Amino acid sequence: MILLLCVLVTVSCAHQHSLKTILRSPKETLKAYGQYKASRHLNYGASEDRMRLGVWRRAAEMVARENSNPDHTAELELNFFAVMTSEERRQYLGLNATMAIKAKPGKLQLSDPPSEKNW
Repeated sequence: MILLLCVLVTVSCAHQHSLKTILRSPKETLKAYGQYKASRHLNYGASEDRMRLGVWRRAAEMVARENSNPDHTAELELNFFAVMTSEERRQYLGLNATMAIKAKPGKLQLSDPPSEKNW
C-alpha cells in the first residue's frame, strides 16, 4: 500500500514537470520511464527494456512537441501505446468484426398502408 502511494505521488510530481524538461536530462528520462513502467506494472528483460526505452522516448518527444505547440488546444499524455513498436500498434488498427451481429436471412412481409394517419 505504501509502495503504491509512493508511486502515485512520484507520478503526480512527474506530471508537474514539463515532459520537455524531463527529456533534456538522461537521469530524469530514466526516472520518468521507470515511473511509467511501474504505474502500468511492466517488466522487461535488459535488452528489451533498452529497446522499449527508445520507443517510449520517441513517443514522449512527440507528446512534448505537440503539447508545446500553442496552436493545439488538446493536451496529450503517454498511454499504453507509448512502449509499443509500430508492428504491435498495427494490431489495434482496422475493423474488429469479431463481435459483429450476423444477420439471419428471412422473409420480408409487406402489408397495405393504413387508410388513415393521425399526425
